[in-house]
Amino acid sequence: MSPVDKIGADERAAMLSVLEAALVEEPGRLDLRKQLGDLYRDLGQWGKAERCYDGLLEHLPEHRLELSLSLGAVLRQQGKIDQAITLYERAIAENPKVAELYHNLGNALNDVSRYIEAIEIFEAALALKPDYSSAYLGLGIALGKNFQKDKAFDSFKLAIRYNPENKVAYLELGKLLLEHNQPADARICFESALAIDPDYGYALEAMGCVSSDLGDYEAALGYYRQALATGGAWPTLFSNMGNCLMQLERYEDAIEALTTATDLSPTLSVAHYNLGVAYSKLNRLPESIQSYDQAIALVHHYPKAQFNQGLVYLKQGDWEQGWAGYEYRFQQDSYYEQRQFSQPQWRGQSLKGKRILIAAEQGFGDAIQYARYLPLLKAQGATVLFECPGELMTLFDQCPYIDVLVPKDAFSPHQDQTFDVFCYLMSLPYYFKTQEDTIPASENIFECSRKRQAYWQNRLSGHARKKVGIVWASKPDNPTSAYRSCRLSDFAVFRDIHQVQFYSLQKGEAALSLYSTELGFPVVDLSPDIRDFADTAAIIQNLDLVISVDTSVVHLAGTLRCPTWVLLPFQSDWRWLQNRLDSPWYPSARLFRQEVHQNWRTLFDKVHAALKVYASE
Repeated sequence: MSPVDKIGADERAAMLSVLEAALVEEPGRLDLRKQLGDLYRDLGQWGKAERCYDGLLEHLPEHRLELSLSLGAVLRQQGKIDQAITLYERAIAENPKVAELYHNLGNALNDVSRYIEAIEIFEAALALKPDYSSAYLGLGIALGKNFQKDKAFDSFKLAIRYNPENKVAYLELGKLLLEHNQPADARICFESALAIDPDYGYALEAMGCVSSDLGDYEAALGYYRQALATGGAWPTLFSNMGNCLMQLERYEDAIEALTTATDLSPTLSVAHYNLGVAYSKLNRLPESIQSYDQAIALVHHYPKAQFNQGLVYLKQGDWEQGWAGYEYRFQQDSYYEQRQFSQPQWRGQSLKGKRILIAAEQGFGDAIQYARYLPLLKAQGATVLFECPGELMTLFDQCPYIDVLVPKDAFSPHQDQTFDVFCYLMSLPYYFKTQEDTIPASENIFECSRKRQAYWQNRLSGHARKKVGIVWASKPDNPTSAYRSCRLSDFAVFRDIHQVQFYSLQKGEAALSLYSTELGFPVVDLSPDIRDFADTAAIIQNLDLVISVDTSVVHLAGTLRCPTWVLLPFQSDWRWLQNRLDSPWYPSARLFRQEVHQNWRTLFDKVHAALKVYASE
């Protein structure tokens, strides 16, 4: 605790007044300037402290070491790191046996990410003072940033051994543990720091980060608020709070917190990135793009931001910038799988006489949607090898534009002679320079089995009413399933529409809800007899209408030109664009959109009204 911390606000003000008045009367009193500088320093008035210290190093040689330490600290607090480093280096040349100078220089080097140099300097400090807890702390930070995890752990533990009250050492040890996926051990460290100082805002923030990592966002938000209550107002606190609020789907509040973070630190790229995400969740697309622009300008190569910005461009209908951004998907840390082939990737060059492998990626609906590009490859004279997920094999076996259909992952990087070039399925729009008016048509992509069509025609016969297929849930392993899926009970509004026979095309565990939900009208469950997507295609060709949330069934129905009503969440996928009620990808589709996040009721009221009209026609 500094001397100033021990006195009250009134006494501080009185001391300032006395010293300032004395210096006015005797401006040449260097000792007064030093005392006033020390007081400003202890009060955190860094600029005033620096002005008081300016020139004293040359005129008060007896205080030269003390002034070097004080002025260096003041310079660091103002972000004048290079000046602080120069000052400390000169002081060390004059005082090579003072451990504190090496310690402070090491901290300044850490400030500017010169970690290798910092390690050497901290080790010099410890050679002079082997029990120097703060030097072990700084060394641990430098080692951790230099990817020497084990040595960093040891250094933090030594910092704690030599000063069990070193709360910052507990904090940094916990942060390192958290970075290496040890949240339980990290929590113990943060709790130890808080046991030393219950109002330690940085440790409260760190507890929030642990809770976020464990998925307990309400608890995390509580810790962030406690940190704020201690007077915390630093950029990462607001940034972490904003990210937490996004996870709680409180996007307006998230934007407020993240904006505060960027106001406090305009160079905090992650806060700009998260603002881009938050704005996109609210469909505020221009603001989202602007935030991503700011993040990218700060980091330059920021694949996650460039990819997500690409999605926003696509949703806006800016196809050129959107497809370009979409190509960053493999460069980010995500579930997008980049394959390793010995052959080069096709990037739009001539394919005449070439064998091209189209590499599978992402979901079933994506494969169905982008199959429309296969005729373009054939038109260039290519032999098309199509890599296909097992669940889609029977459907794509009915595609006349595939020469060789192979299971996904059938090719190893060493099969050099099997094909000449490859291309990721979802990169085809980019290399074909797709615009809205050049989207390939999807007619005749699949030549569905006549035998299957006849079988399902017979199964669905016997009803004079219009035949409508329904799907209410997407695959549960899809990260967007929670808000893309509705409940089967939402369809109960159709109970007064008697001119329609409903059929369930729902697959998976969600199909079981058909037997526990009272709808007020009969639904024929086809799922037990749907063996694969070829069956689903044959069923769709015998239906009058499909009503579905955003699933692969929508893409299959749209590709087959079956009238399809798509039930879209407020945060809809990019391919449905924004505010459109039709789709350039599927001319037979009609889009129904949530007006408020997770409010399916209003959407189903609109679908109900439309279905009543449709059924009576």
